[in-house]
Amino acid sequence: MKFKTAKTVLGIAVSTAIIASSIPFTASAIDQMVKGYIDGYDYEMWNMNSQGTIDYVPAAGAFTCSWNGIENFIANVGRNYDNNRKNYKEISNLSFSYDLDFTPLGDAFYGAYGWTRNPLVEWYIVDGWGSRRPRPLSDSQMLGTTIVNGHEYEVFKTNRYNQPSISGPSTFCQYWSIRTTSGSKENTDNHVKDYIDVAKHFDSWNALGLDVTGSIYEVVFNIEGYRSNGSAELKRLRFGEGHDSKRLNVYDNKYSEEGHSLYREKGCFFMYSFNSFLDEWEPRGTESIEKSDISYEGPSSMLVTQRLKPWEGPSKNLNNINFFPDNTYSLGAFVMQDSEESVDFELVLQYLDSNGRFQYDIIAEAKSESQKWTELSNYSYTIPKDASQIKIFIDTPDYTGDFYVDNAYGGQEYVNPSSLSDDVPFTLHYGDINRDGAVDIFDLPLLRKAILMTSCRDYIPPTNSDVNNDGKVDIADLVSLQKYLLGGKDTIEPEITTTAVTTVTTTNTTAASTSAAVSETTSAASNTTTAESTTTETTSTTTAEKTTAKSTVSAAAATVTTAAAKEK
Repeated sequence: MKFKTAKTVLGIAVSTAIIASSIPFTASAIDQMVKGYIDGYDYEMWNMNSQGTIDYVPAAGAFTCSWNGIENFIANVGRNYDNNRKNYKEISNLSFSYDLDFTPLGDAFYGAYGWTRNPLVEWYIVDGWGSRRPRPLSDSQMLGTTIVNGHEYEVFKTNRYNQPSISGPSTFCQYWSIRTTSGSKENTDNHVKDYIDVAKHFDSWNALGLDVTGSIYEVVFNIEGYRSNGSAELKRLRFGEGHDSKRLNVYDNKYSEEGHSLYREKGCFFMYSFNSFLDEWEPRGTESIEKSDISYEGPSSMLVTQRLKPWEGPSKNLNNINFFPDNTYSLGAFVMQDSEESVDFELVLQYLDSNGRFQYDIIAEAKSESQKWTELSNYSYTIPKDASQIKIFIDTPDYTGDFYVDNAYGGQEYVNPSSLSDDVPFTLHYGDINRDGAVDIFDLPLLRKAILMTSCRDYIPPTNSDVNNDGKVDIADLVSLQKYLLGGKDTIEPEITTTAVTTVTTTNTTAASTSAAVSETTSAASNTTTAESTTTETTSTTTAEKTTAKSTVSAAAATVTTAAAKEK
């Protein structure tokens, strides 16, 4: 961390000597700091408690440094904007290119760094690291992910209390954008040339609800080391380069089942791309699961290896917030193998029945040809009525080799990977609860269910269930939908095409009172509307271990023929 008020500035004569001669400087005082200005660039070096040895040579938009046996060390160069006191939107060229040689021997990282005033915020944009991916404090909040300059970053917020800052000991927030894949490796001479659009990161933070209204204090390229050794040479830092003009891509808690996300607005309860963690997936037996840089989409996938039995494969529990017995959902993933000409895959539901016995129900089946990503999905799968302790897993009945999994998802019925595309806007029809493109009587039972479910903690209803668009999902929406279906004047909004995150506030009441109100409203509606009908036909075939349930909408097993395994 960068503790400016705790640092003791070295003598002016020493700092002047550095600027004049540009010879290596070895810090030797307690809690040392060197600051200066060269040809339009501000620079700084700090060594906590003067532990170890620091060699540092600053230049205009560049520096060389090495560190050995330090406690905490920083070196940076960039621009100070404090005299202007302007917001990031009022400052041009808040992006830069960098050319860096970086050799970390242990814990160190590099990227962009700075502060804002009013509010007081310390911010980090981390592009690469050595032995350990930087993680904010344990009480930090992960807000989501963003894509800037072609790289995916996870965004965190941390609260700091009575800590050193540019304004003295203060309480302030830290904002972090940390790349999901490092631009460097430990114990390696890394040569990195890349860009950081700082303003685009501020736009992303703003989209995720962070306060970015403050004035920019500084924007610097920063190297920080912690209890490690290493060396670096920033050969060139050039502001005004690296502007990312692509559409802003921000996902609120993309990898989490908690919170409100863009994928949730599309009816998806989870979407795992395995770009940073393996999330909540675990092996069923002695097999191993790990990240791989061979992926269907994005930088990474999940590799399942060291399998001894065909039933071994990755599994995930389905929570009781979004997934319920006798309800219909869309579940799936993309799979790939590169060992056999073709391999049969299964997506299976494991559950405990009413007799206390584990049962296995095949959700979807697909045949995957070698090195071709294949969709293993069922867009309309109904969980058995008596199911509890529900989980899903992927296996291969006649194969024990390695395989890959990517973009594993689960959501409302008919949600599918194409509807979750990051680049294709989706159309939101208020009142079209089942997302079939029409507002009709088939949406009534789903809306009633959504209203009843608002009494459940953490339940987030579909955005289009807010029929009257007042920011709440309650009885008033059911009345509005019924009026619309009867041809009466109503406040239903026209269809909206969007790629932004929309927040829907749920109104929580007791289950009993909500149920009574919904029943009363439904009873009134039943006198004037035709009762909904069901067109799904289910057939079951029982085997020794598994039951296959096939609905009218069959399991999707479309092979992706245009994309072989992508090696990042």
